[in-house]
Amino acid sequence: MTHQPKGSLCMHCRYAVSDCSHLSFADMPALSQHQGRVIVRCTEFVSNAVDGFGKRSAHRRAGGA
Repeated sequence: MTHQPKGSLCMHCRYAVSDCSHLSFADMPALSQHQGRVIVRCTEFVSNAVDGFGKRSAHRRAGGA
């Protein structure tokens, strides 16, 4: 793998425990390069933060749970 998602986004993503290996990280916006790898911003990122009403934001990922 030469492209990988930014780890801090993964840590705070609703899909953090999901298998995201099917995503095309090579087509996502590059943020930086580190030790021969391109760090990208995952376009499927959905925050797991709770909104002001104590509810999680609606997910936008197709087929997501």
